[in-house]
Amino acid sequence: MVRRGAVGFFALRRLARNQFVQLRWSESGRCGLPMFQTETASDFSYVQLWLLHWIQVYSWASSLGEREKPTQEVLEDDAKFDAWHRNYIAKITGDTRAGYSPSRKTANSHKNVIKF
Repeated sequence: MVRRGAVGFFALRRLARNQFVQLRWSESGRCGLPMFQTETASDFSYVQLWLLHWIQVYSWASSLGEREKPTQEVLEDDAKFDAWHRNYIAKITGDTRAGYSPSRKTANSHKNVIKF
């Protein structure tokens, strides 16, 4: 059941990868405070925190070199992006476990950290 006013998970990801949201993220100095016009991070709602998470994930992926970053088709498809992300993380860490995804954290996800 979806509450009125609730933001769906996939809609949140779609919003996070939107070019205008990414531009605002860049123009805000990659900081959520000016982006959401708030003074402290403790003022962020749960939805804003998740939106910031996904904005950072898509910003990071888009900033990779031409040979490494995902295609636009992959960026726009959640399942394809999650598969690309798992493969990319496995490639750079040597971790062959297929259980990690940016949207499904496992008990060992602290070992799979992306530094922004």
